[in-house]
Amino acid sequence: MELIEKMPNKGLKPGASAWGALLSACRTHGNSELSSGAFSHILELEPSNLVGYLLASSMYVAGGLWVDAARMRWLVKGRGVRMVTSYSLVHANDKACKFVAGDKHHSFSGEVYLVSEQLHLCMKIDKMHEEAVFE
Repeated sequence: MELIEKMPNKGLKPGASAWGALLSACRTHGNSELSSGAFSHILELEPSNLVGYLLASSMYVAGGLWVDAARMRWLVKGRGVRMVTSYSLVHANDKACKFVAGDKHHSFSGEVYLVSEQLHLCMKIDKMHEEAVFE
């Protein structure tokens, strides 16, 4: 919040991504007071973006605030906010291939998941090495 408050007022206003980062941090640290301000800024800047609603809802659920979480779902429904499926583009042999998480029907899905598993294994090994170095 301090970083957002220190941003210069001349032409540089914090965007929805800055407020979303703050809202995500509020969820992680259980700060419901600060989160309501961040959420209101997100709604003002990007009222049709589902991400802010999801962050707020998950924070409310984590804090046991079921009525507030239900209010988020009600707002999403009432405003007609839709989820857009995210995807990754991989360029191979001068062709763009689109992959959606969990899609097992793509002709290259086997190869994509194999490479993904190998990358995750490399990250785990790297993290274990890093932890061993700092012990």
